[in-house]
Amino acid sequence: KIGVASDKLVQALAKHPKVGCEAVTKMVISSIARTDFPIRPLVLLRTLLGDFGLRLCAQRDVVMLMLGAVAIQLERVGGTNPVKGTQNEALHVQLVGVLATCNQFSHETVHFCLGEIEPAHRRLVQHALNEAPNPRLVALGATAAEQDSAEATHVAGSAVRAASRDRRNMSQIGRASCRER
Repeated sequence: KIGVASDKLVQALAKHPKVGCEAVTKMVISSIARTDFPIRPLVLLRTLLGDFGLRLCAQRDVVMLMLGAVAIQLERVGGTNPVKGTQNEALHVQLVGVLATCNQFSHETVHFCLGEIEPAHRRLVQHALNEAPNPRLVALGATAAEQDSAEATHVAGSAVRAASRDRRNMSQIGRASCRER
């Protein structure tokens, strides 16, 4: 009960106008780097990234902290080959999931920050990113990759219905109904 209540408090602080999601996310990331069992903070980080991903993943300082914390945890679980069926494997999956989520929102920021971290950590993080699913091939869910490839046409209100119709078919149907009369 205490863990659930603390997670709700963290989420409420992230939405608070005077605290904000950036400060809360940095605190969660620092707890990930310090703890030996970061599963709960990782889940909380993924929740924050889901709620505020576009804002958080575009900020280089947040992404740098996250990559550093993930690299530290990747070293702890055995690098690129965690033992199958252990808690380390579950942690490795969570770490890859966090990297994949951040990479979906801001691919450019992640790759810029990869160049700024130390080489040993860069290799671990790059390998974990390669394990992550390609957001352009994911079947379900709205991702940043889908938003980039969306059509440039933006419509609102009743124009949405009009834009969804095929004008040529509608005009042919109209002509046919006029002939019948």
